[in-house]
Amino acid sequence: MVDWLSIQKQLQQMVQEQTLARDEGRERLERAVEEWHRFAPQWEALREKARASRTSWLLADFRESWEPRFPPEESPLPYVALAADGSQIFPDRHGFVACYLINIGAVAIPYGLPERPRLSSQPTLFYREEDLYPEWGGKRALITPDILATRRMLMELETLADWAEEWAQRSVPIVALADGSLISWPLESKPPDYQAFVLERLRALFDRFRALRVPVAGYISRPGGAEVINVLRVGICPEVQVNCDRCPYKRPPVQEEGSLLVLPLLPCEVIAGVSDGSLFEAILELGERSPSFESQSQILDLYGPHRIVAFYLHAGQEIARVEMPAWVANDPPLLERLHSALVDQVRKGHGYPLVLTEAHEQAVLRSADRDFFYLLLERLFAQSTLPLRTSSKSRSKRIPRI
Repeated sequence: MVDWLSIQKQLQQMVQEQTLARDEGRERLERAVEEWHRFAPQWEALREKARASRTSWLLADFRESWEPRFPPEESPLPYVALAADGSQIFPDRHGFVACYLINIGAVAIPYGLPERPRLSSQPTLFYREEDLYPEWGGKRALITPDILATRRMLMELETLADWAEEWAQRSVPIVALADGSLISWPLESKPPDYQAFVLERLRALFDRFRALRVPVAGYISRPGGAEVINVLRVGICPEVQVNCDRCPYKRPPVQEEGSLLVLPLLPCEVIAGVSDGSLFEAILELGERSPSFESQSQILDLYGPHRIVAFYLHAGQEIARVEMPAWVANDPPLLERLHSALVDQVRKGHGYPLVLTEAHEQAVLRSADRDFFYLLLERLFAQSTLPLRTSSKSRSKRIPRI
């Protein structure tokens, strides 16, 4: 039985604390905007300071000047917007059979062409030993959610590449969009053989897009990163050579308000807690993008010529992060095609790319779909001679005791 009275009290406390944090956050955001404009004329010097610094934070490595604005050009007509998204049903180790399902939704919407949109939903069932218990780093274990998510991402990109090759035969400009990051962050903690396997497939897929001159990008809604803010924090630091491990401004905590210990504020912390999205929401106009930048994550060193570059886009109701391989950012016509097509898509989708919304609708597996999947599975097993065995925990949840 849920204690809703207790939950209500905790929610009230949360609202009070977040109200106070909002007021403090507003002051920090104003300071961050001031620092952005202060450093804009000397962004290259700040970039060099950031490159030479030693911090525990990820830092943006800018490729373009901070001062010019980057408005979009007119929508590229004709063009074809491609998108892919995925959903999955995770393996249930308490069920009577171990398996999982990945559903890839794909959409192609041609603009300025006589062709009709194309929609697809392609489910794939995984049940073999090598799918369920992959061996990496000399260890075999049940597939984890992050490895399954990486497999789904590769399947999404493969579908996009297949469709891009089909539409490229019509000699029409194409933009390919995926939902989420193109940076496989979980790889950093994975064994070398798994890293090599994933990166080899990623590089091969990006090679296919580059051969077609099709800009491929990952669209991240409501990003929470602070790589740009962290560069500003490096700039605010009075030290010429920044080394956070030997910060001379760190002081022992002081006791205030009875038993509370408060850490003195460091010079760089005057804008700590501000997100890149909040910063660019205050700087960019509708449809504009930020200067492009690279992340300093070590995993990107393994991407080769496809090192990921990003920019922030003012999409109307939110600031989105857009990621693409470096060869897209290095090719001004491709970069501009991607930018203008994204602005066109978010306008058509009322703040979110229309083609990604449609791909999500093709991919999503709702609660009713999952229930029917397991019902169908149970019926098929019941019709066969295979045993229906579930764990005691699974059976216990189906039988109410009180």
